[in-house]
Amino acid sequence: MFLERIREKSKGLVGALIVGLIAITFALFGIDQYLGGGSAPPVAKVNGAKISVQAFQQALQQRQQQLRDMLGGNIPAGMLEPATLREPVLQGMIRNELLNQTTSDLGFEISDQQLADAIQEIPAFQENGKFSAEKYERLLSQQRRSKAAFEAQLRNGLRLEQLGESFQKTAFLPKASLLDFANLRDQKRKLRYLLLEKSSFNDVVVEDSEIKAYYDNNTAQYMTPEQVKLEYLVLDEKILADQVAVNEEALRRFYEDEIDRFRSPESRKARHILLKMAEGASDVQIKEVEDKARALYERIKAGEDFIDLAKQYSEDDLSKTKGGDLGEILPGDMSPELDKVIFSLQPGKVSMPVKTTQGLHIVRVDEVTGGEQKTFEQARAEIEKEYRQREAETQLVEKSEQLLTLTYEEPGTLAPAADALGIATRTTDWITHTGGADDLAKNPEVLKAAFSDDVLNQGRNSDVIALADGRQIVLRIAEHKPAEPQPLEQVSEKIRQQLSDEKKRKLASEKATEIVNALQQGGSLDELAQQAGAEIKQPEAITRQSRDLPAAIVREAFRMAKPTSGKSSYSALELQAGDFAVISLDAVQDAEKTPTAADLEAAASVLADAYGQRELDAVFKAMEARADIKIYRENLEQK
Repeated sequence: MFLERIREKSKGLVGALIVGLIAITFALFGIDQYLGGGSAPPVAKVNGAKISVQAFQQALQQRQQQLRDMLGGNIPAGMLEPATLREPVLQGMIRNELLNQTTSDLGFEISDQQLADAIQEIPAFQENGKFSAEKYERLLSQQRRSKAAFEAQLRNGLRLEQLGESFQKTAFLPKASLLDFANLRDQKRKLRYLLLEKSSFNDVVVEDSEIKAYYDNNTAQYMTPEQVKLEYLVLDEKILADQVAVNEEALRRFYEDEIDRFRSPESRKARHILLKMAEGASDVQIKEVEDKARALYERIKAGEDFIDLAKQYSEDDLSKTKGGDLGEILPGDMSPELDKVIFSLQPGKVSMPVKTTQGLHIVRVDEVTGGEQKTFEQARAEIEKEYRQREAETQLVEKSEQLLTLTYEEPGTLAPAADALGIATRTTDWITHTGGADDLAKNPEVLKAAFSDDVLNQGRNSDVIALADGRQIVLRIAEHKPAEPQPLEQVSEKIRQQLSDEKKRKLASEKATEIVNALQQGGSLDELAQQAGAEIKQPEAITRQSRDLPAAIVREAFRMAKPTSGKSSYSALELQAGDFAVISLDAVQDAEKTPTAADLEAAASVLADAYGQRELDAVFKAMEARADIKIYRENLEQK
């Protein structure tokens, strides 16, 4: 798939930027909204190109949703708060805009065919593993996106892929560098280490006065999130369908009008002879293929065996040996051109040559299965379902217009719209900027509307919001709780634990530094470990891929200086959760074998990514240094 291809080709910084940009594209965040226009206030300008408040807010909400999807219910406190995410989201948008400008200036282009191929590989636009134009258009329509905007954003993403590959594929890698890399990669190191767990430092006391002082200086950390309850109206096509009144006369009339729809599924068995035509073929080459196809068609009409001719002349390697047999075909299985011919031919009949993107086909239908007309009685359940659906679609359009008009004309209440449409208002539970328990609260468009200035501060109804499942809603604020400091008594134990942990971490850090200083002065690791009440761990010689000890210790061991004159090297290292390790690097063992050609090839692949990433990072820095970037931080909190 497209994203997988990008991930494979574009590692590290390159991949993160490209995949991040395309992920936003697939979430249907469009380039038409990315660059602001008119009087819309920007959050930034990049060489004169505006990044609008609307685009920034959408990107912020999309990032929040991505983190929810990634982390599920295990979301650290504050991670999804706008104050945490605003800066990285903004910097990412600025960098993406710089990249887009650079690829344009450097002449990177994506052909229409490359763009079409990428779209067809996106799983969201496929049915049964094949691209569906109808599903593509429907999904874009549901998200109120134009094809032009989506395709422009995707085209930019593909240009970024080209940029990343241009650096990776042109990196120069001397053989000496490959040998050094392979030797370093296969090096082993012998070490000993001890752990100083912060929990072992129990003699710490946190006074109430310290808690009060910390609370007073950091009140912003202990605010309750701003919350709202929403009142809303929902138009649901499924509910409308259930409410449609039906009678026999209406159903029979629908059946007669749509009689061709009520047939049993039809399939066909067919064969073909394919004569390929290269893309960009000359007029002479095209005529040669057409003449050959016409001659084969005349030979079949004259009585020669289709199967024998297919085996002899067809250029479809998959079906040629089977006499051109395509197997059983359902509507939509083939290209539109072939589909039309196959499902119009009578059994035993042969088509004139048919042109597709592959070339020219001569088709014969061997067998037709299904396709029988169903009686009204046989199809009644299907007729009623489709009738209800059709009527519900019509009602949805009419009621949507009413909903939009009434909620706009009466912006301070949903009551007139509810009465006119005959639907009851509903209310959510409490919702924050990051969502809530209701499914509705997980929708970025709903959250954006709920905390917009018009709805939250001006007390107006929202615009009509189209949900992905086809429902349409209008919402307003039912209740509002502003953010406010939590009382000290509610957070005092949390602060006590936080201050206690920090004191323990500090004691562990000081002890680790003390031990390293003593070791460097000739002290004994065994004695120092015994005095600290810590156990010395001595694993077998480790490699860079060792997984039997903390990854941070492995990384630090291979960063440490090689021991000299029989003396070990020492380091203190902070681990997760505030624990510390003291490491004694005792020996370095060089690679045991000379790198093979395969080793050097693998090293070249890794280094090409690393060099390409480093060169691209240098390009980023140069772009940022030359660019005229203006940030309007006063607009970052606008809705």
